[in-house]
Amino acid sequence: MASVLSQIVRRAPLLSGELRFRLTSNNLPESFNQGKDCLTPEGDAWKIPLFVLHHTPFHRHVYQQLRVDGFVSDALDSQLKSIAQTSVRPRSNSVILHSLHQVFPIDFSAMKFSFFVAGDSTLQKVFIERPFRLCVEGYGRASCYTGKGLVRFELSTLPEHAGTRTVVMRVVKLVGDSGPYMGKDRPQEGALVLRHHPAGGKPKLLSLNVDRNTPVYGSKGFSHPDGLPLLIANTFGDKQSSP
Repeated sequence: MASVLSQIVRRAPLLSGELRFRLTSNNLPESFNQGKDCLTPEGDAWKIPLFVLHHTPFHRHVYQQLRVDGFVSDALDSQLKSIAQTSVRPRSNSVILHSLHQVFPIDFSAMKFSFFVAGDSTLQKVFIERPFRLCVEGYGRASCYTGKGLVRFELSTLPEHAGTRTVVMRVVKLVGDSGPYMGKDRPQEGALVLRHHPAGGKPKLLSLNVDRNTPVYGSKGFSHPDGLPLLIANTFGDKQSSP
């Protein structure tokens, strides 16, 4: 039996709420947790972010029903309205994270990648420029990787990152055809993501120093003055420097 219910993640910020479509044994709300998510072609759970339900006219009737059913309080509705008036608004296919280790879909051919980090009362957008290849003059911008997959962020425990808060990306699952490129630096399940060197040099780990000051998008390849610190704070609370 199919059920469309609001997914409320324990300890997750309410701004990261979403609708999920699941197959359940019956139509009782309590069966939702034992159900199985319907998946997208990329292998991610089918879902509609609460932000999209709020500000998309096509979904307004669904959002109003969530209000009637008590899933969206007046305070949460007010927060959504405030964010909807800014330029930081997620789309239906946007990646919205509230903590590390959440799995999300990625296109390894992308020349840039953006995602949102939700807090209790804020939403931060993070950009990563050329996430899967190094910038080398005279070699264009395209990535040699062409596949898709599911990945997650982690706080690095590598020796070279000791004493820092550095976020890395790990491949959880590859989806579909991985493409013709078979170099050793290609994305591999269970491995950390590497940035390809187009001139044949040594690839580098995709790593983001959370405490580096990057207020200008693109100036150092990525921009996250508030987003990644919020992601770590949501994950570890006061133990922000510990994985």
